[in-house]
Amino acid sequence: MKENLLPQVNRSSEPIVFNQSVKQRKTISVLITSLSPGYSEEIRKMYWENPTVTGEIASIYQPSQEEYQQSENLLHEKKALAEMYQLSLSDKLVTSAWSTFGYVFQGLGGLKPWILYKPNKNRTTHNPPCV
Repeated sequence: MKENLLPQVNRSSEPIVFNQSVKQRKTISVLITSLSPGYSEEIRKMYWENPTVTGEIASIYQPSQEEYQQSENLLHEKKALAEMYQLSLSDKLVTSAWSTFGYVFQGLGGLKPWILYKPNKNRTTHNPPCV
């Protein structure tokens, strides 16, 4: 949020009044690729429970949630390739340094990615979470 990769949310109990209709509001799509559904669920929940401060509508997508790597499964590999291609069409990119996906879609899309720090051994996150 601090890096302006996603729209800020209003966590106060005061309602926000927007001057434009829902049809006039900007829509942002967020594509998350991860073996785990946890990331997309948390981000989707954040935007479901809180409006953005600018009135943008955030849609969160995670095409597959395979749970674990399935290198011998051709369908799994096809899904992975399709997700890499989808990510290469992104405007902004956040990846981990250890991500194979990150290297592929960064190369395909010609984007400079934001790199996530690896969590500490005690599972605390860095501030900022990415550079």
